[in-house]
Amino acid sequence: MSMSTAGGFGLTGLANVMAGVIGAPWGALLAVTLVGMVCTTILGLARVLVPQESPDRVLWWEKILMRNKRRRRQAEGTPTNPA
Repeated sequence: MSMSTAGGFGLTGLANVMAGVIGAPWGALLAVTLVGMVCTTILGLARVLVPQESPDRVLWWEKILMRNKRRRRQAEGTPTNPA
């Protein structure tokens, strides 16, 4: 089981505790559950999309930085308000 899945289960369990012990309103339970699901999904996608091996990760960051530098140069070279 991955850490992001365990985090999602943890927040869902927290919502159950809030319902039983504290008597929290359903809106708060829904908010906690939705935030947990969104965070779990984002972390899971990040683990899938970002390379995990060190040489791959370095190459990935180099490509992103070069793309950003290239876009910045293009933006500086073109007029922002042609009038």
